[in-house]
Amino acid sequence: MQNKGFIRVLAVLLTLVCLFYISFSFVTRYYNKKAEEISNGDPVVYKNYLDSMATEKVYLGYYTLKQCNEMEIGLGLDLKGGMNVTLQISVADVLRSLSNNNPDAKFNAALDAATANQADNSDFLAIFVDEYKKLDPNIRLASIFSTYQLKEKIAPSATNDQVVAVLREELNSAIDNSFNVLRTRIDRFGGCSQYTASRKRRSYSCGASRCERARTCA
Repeated sequence: MQNKGFIRVLAVLLTLVCLFYISFSFVTRYYNKKAEEISNGDPVVYKNYLDSMATEKVYLGYYTLKQCNEMEIGLGLDLKGGMNVTLQISVADVLRSLSNNNPDAKFNAALDAATANQADNSDFLAIFVDEYKKLDPNIRLASIFSTYQLKEKIAPSATNDQVVAVLREELNSAIDNSFNVLRTRIDRFGGCSQYTASRKRRSYSCGASRCERARTCA
């Protein structure tokens, strides 16, 4: 009997906790609807109103609207509606940048050929190296990528395999940095969820109004 009483008490407490967190969703929904009415479809007015209310205590005399947005339970795109943003990095442009825009004709031709022959989710860097070898069997990638920016990582005497390893690290870093910029910009407005499809392509999902606000602030 004591165990049943404990379970009942625990169930009541869990219910109260759930209701407490769900209540934040009603608060944010109220102010989002109010912002829509005031803005009359103008995204700038919509954003300015919500930003002006962000630090105002709007719930229980303690929680600000910003805190309510952070504590509300995410409904997901299937329940709330939203949009999906796919970030895809141009690896060819990153390699050009890492080479300090080297004007070497064979290097640029290899990049163009790799871009034309790349299949979805294929290894662009490996394709690029293969295309470069077709144009110049004796290529030395270090002569292209031993730039001031990479001088601490790629020595003039580095082998092609060593250069490729460094380039792969730099490409992954560029993808992560770009993705984090996008995520940070959108996450300021809450209600977002993300997943990673691959190191080359990433998708980010959020409520349409939140993504629209992030785009407006860009």
